[in-house]
Amino acid sequence: MKILTKKQIQWTIFIIWSLIATGTLGFFHGWHNIVFPEQKTVTKELLPKVDGLGITHFLGAGCSCSQHILDYLIKRKRSPKYQETIVLIGNFEEREKLVAAGYHIIDKKIDDIQGELTGVPLFVVYDHNQIIQYAGAYSKAMITPLTIFQDLKIAGELGMKRKVASLPIRGCSVSKKYQALLDPLGLKYAQKE
Repeated sequence: MKILTKKQIQWTIFIIWSLIATGTLGFFHGWHNIVFPEQKTVTKELLPKVDGLGITHFLGAGCSCSQHILDYLIKRKRSPKYQETIVLIGNFEEREKLVAAGYHIIDKKIDDIQGELTGVPLFVVYDHNQIIQYAGAYSKAMITPLTIFQDLKIAGELGMKRKVASLPIRGCSVSKKYQALLDPLGLKYAQKE
């Protein structure tokens, strides 16, 4: 029987640790690669009446993708071309910064939107009759700090009466049904309000 040297044991431990770390990170990262079902409807209470086109942004507390969108929205401020509303699901420290940037805010708890939405971040463009023209993601790819957001470009295309296909929503679940399927151990979706 061959006895392993100290160096071989160290390398074996390192390789096992690397595999476990990579698998764990891949598992957690995979939560953001899930494509949620297309959002076809939204309660009209979350789409305030507008004259032209309105945009409603849906962001969830504890979701890093939503946080990137929130930072972007604060930096760019509300567009003068659209009435923009932000639905904050959960508690956000930056709420007052969003108000100062010109946005109308609707606060919701996760229980308030059950059966309404599956995933965030999501934005909806709708017309003066509150008919949804677009409901989808901000980008074709997963949201990161380097993402080029397409919300105003998409709204502009719709304003020129062009058809725009909804981009698939990738991010965090706000549906308790999906949370239970995606995270049966409650590691990511421990209830934070």
